[in-house]
Amino acid sequence: MVGRGFDGFRTGCPLPCDFGPTFDGRQADGGGAAICSAHPHNFYFQALTDGGFPGLLLFYLTAWAWLLPPARGLWGRAPPLRVGLFASILIQLWPIASTSDFVNMPMGTWFFLLLGWGLAVAVRIGPDMRSAVVGAPSYFAKRTKPKTPQDLTAHACINLRLPTHGGLHAWKSRREDVKSG
Repeated sequence: MVGRGFDGFRTGCPLPCDFGPTFDGRQADGGGAAICSAHPHNFYFQALTDGGFPGLLLFYLTAWAWLLPPARGLWGRAPPLRVGLFASILIQLWPIASTSDFVNMPMGTWFFLLLGWGLAVAVRIGPDMRSAVVGAPSYFAKRTKPKTPQDLTAHACINLRLPTHGGLHAWKSRREDVKSG
């Protein structure tokens, strides 16, 4: 009910009830105890073995908490980087996959690297960036000043390129923010 504790699968693996003798009788446990793995090759079974049903429930809720922030905003025009990071995290946490030990150094390192990157991309860490449309007096001496955001298409504009967001920064304006003068 409450599990076997950390590394519970390894300590429970060589129990005689888990293995039978070889046909010739040379090995009483069939050689199975010698190849016992430290984990059941599935994160959810590992959580169940180590922590019992409370551990499984906590792991399941933690997996959902990790998946929700990167999943927000994926429907629509999500940046490819964000989609890829979400897919990588989802594949690692897929419940019916055969996996390595959850805290295994090679796989755990890659998983937590991808998880941290995915959460960093998904979670806003600052306020929205404000921008302004400005021009030199000499520029506007030869051209009419824009009165609406659509007027900007007829002007030579410098735009911000954000490689992490799929190219040029999209201009957004709210009617109350548009000023001319």
